[in-house]
Parts: sequence; C-alpha cells; structure tokens
Amino acid sequence: MDAAIVPNFIIVDTHYRKLPDLLVGDVSGFAASHEYAAINDPERDRPEPVFAALVRFCIRLHKQEMAGPLPWRDRATLQQIHGVFELVARDDIASRKLTLVTAMFDALAEDEGWSVLPGLKKRFGPCTRHFFNLWIM
Repeated sequence: MDAAIVPNFIIVDTHYRKLPDLLVGDVSGFAASHEYAAINDPERDRPEPVFAALVRFCIRLHKQEMAGPLPWRDRATLQQIHGVFELVARDDIASRKLTLVTAMFDALAEDEGWSVLPGLKKRFGPCTRHFFNLWIM
C-alpha cells in the first residue's frame, strides 16, 4: 500500500486504559484507601500508578492479617484483589501482564513486600503463581 494513502496511526489498547476504572470499581474499599488517595489526580487515569497503589493496599491488608484476624470485609477485599491479579495475569494483552509483573512483584522486592509473601502466595491463582515463579527465577 502507498504510504501517502495510509496515514500513521497508533494502536491503543483500550482494555488496558480501562484498568484504573476496573480496579476502583471492582475492589471494595480501594477508592477510599489512603493508597489510592495518594495518587495525583491526573495519574488516576493511568493504569500503572493505580495498579501500584492497589498492590500497596494489598500489602497493607496482608500485614494487618499477619497481626491478627481480619474483619470479613477486609478478607473479602483481599479475595477481590487477588481475583483482579489473576484476571490481569490471565489476560491475553501483554501490557496488562507487564503491569502485574512490574507493579506487583517489584513492590514485593521492596522491604515491605517480603514480609507478606507467604500470605500473598497462599492466595495466588495459577496464572499469578506462574508469573511469580518466572519473576523470582
């Protein structure tokens, strides 16, 4: 085809761009969390900072769980978060998987993440566990 006829275009992954809305809408308490509140308003439309905030929220809940039993609402929230992790890990879209690996597993590499690793691993779904095993090696 003639380059003059076909203009340059950018492929936009619309599912990936909807990830912030999915996270805020599907995880109870996340929108009201201090992790989400810490994101600057313009950044709330970007998947990477919102997903990273969700990971920090998850780590905080796991730390609370290590200190004692969680209320049922927080246990349900952890279940929702891990469901989102598995959904992202199962996605055919590489950009979502990259977000999972970089945001979640890199947060684990920080000081605060390793302490909650046993609790996280118990709740990992098969795809999340697979990505974790690839990352850790």
